Amino acid sequence: MNLKRLIYGVCASALALVCGSAAAQSSQKFVGPALGISVSVQGNKTPLSSQVGSLNGKSVQASDTAASLVGSWGWALSDHWVVSLGAAWDIGTTDIGKINYTSGASQTLLLKTREHLSLSISPGYRLNPDLLLYGRLSNHQLRGEYVDSASRAGTVDHAGVGVGLGLAVSVAAKWELRVEYEDVKYDAKTVRTTSGKPEQSLLSMGLLYKF
Repeated sequence: MNLKRLIYGVCASALALVCGSAAAQSSQKFVGPALGISVSVQGNKTPLSSQVGSLNGKSVQASDTAASLVGSWGWALSDHWVVSLGAAWDIGTTDIGKINYTSGASQTLLLKTREHLSLSISPGYRLNPDLLLYGRLSNHQLRGEYVDSASRAGTVDHAGVGVGLGLAVSVAAKWELRVEYEDVKYDAKTVRTTSGKPEQSLLSMGLLYKF
C-alpha cells in the first residue's frame, strides 16, 4: 500500500467516525440541528431621558406580537444534560409604542423595531426522555425606528442581553414544541436631546423540525 492510499484510508475512516457520531447524536431527542418558526407576545417599554421636560422620565410602552425564524443545534453532555446554541430572526416590524409631548406645540413620538436578531446558549436538563427544561442566555441586536413630529424620522441600533427559561417537548420523532419566557435589557442610545433604553418581556411558542 502506497502512502497516498494510506492517507486516503485514514481520512475516510475519520470521516466515517465523525459522521457516525453525528448521526448517533442527532437520533437523540433535543440533540442535533433543528429549524422552525416561533410566535411571541412582546411587552415593550422604553424609558426616556431627555432635555425636553415633557419627555424626561416618561416611558413609551406597547404590546405586540412577532413571528421569528429560529434554529438551534443541541449536544448531549450526559444522559440528562443537553446544551444548545440557537439563533432567531424576527420577521417584519414590532410596535414599541407612542407618546405625546409638548415642545413648542403638541408633538408625537412613535417607536418601532425591525431587524431583531438574537443568538443564545441554552443549558438544559431532561426531566424525562420527551421533556427538557432549559435556561437561556442570549445576545440581542435590534434596529429602532422613530418618527418624531418635532424633527424627523430615523433609526438607531441597540444591543442587549436576555435571560430566560424554557420547556421543550418532543411531540413526534422529528418535531419539538418549545415554550419560552425571556427578559431583555438593551443599552441606551441618544438621538439629539433624548435617550432611550428599551426593555422587552418575551413569551414565545415555537415548533421546530429536527434533522
